[in-house]
Amino acid sequence: MRIIEDKNRNIWFGGAGGICRYDGKAFTCFTTKDGLINNGVWAILEDKKGNIWVGTRETGLSLYDGKTFINYSEYKH
Repeated sequence: MRIIEDKNRNIWFGGAGGICRYDGKAFTCFTTKDGLINNGVWAILEDKKGNIWVGTRETGLSLYDGKTFINYSEYKH
């Protein structure tokens, strides 16, 4: 499991079932159904702009800009 706190004090955590955000009141979880490239989360980072980067299994990388996921991967099925 990976856990970070972003600049807005949201807690992000991820593991085998995707990534979730806790804002102090409610949980919001994201999976491949929401656009995440892979549900197996290995790393979570926040960049200077506040975007959340999620590293996943199978060399997947997703960028969450607060609204949608943009996916990057060199993995070919």
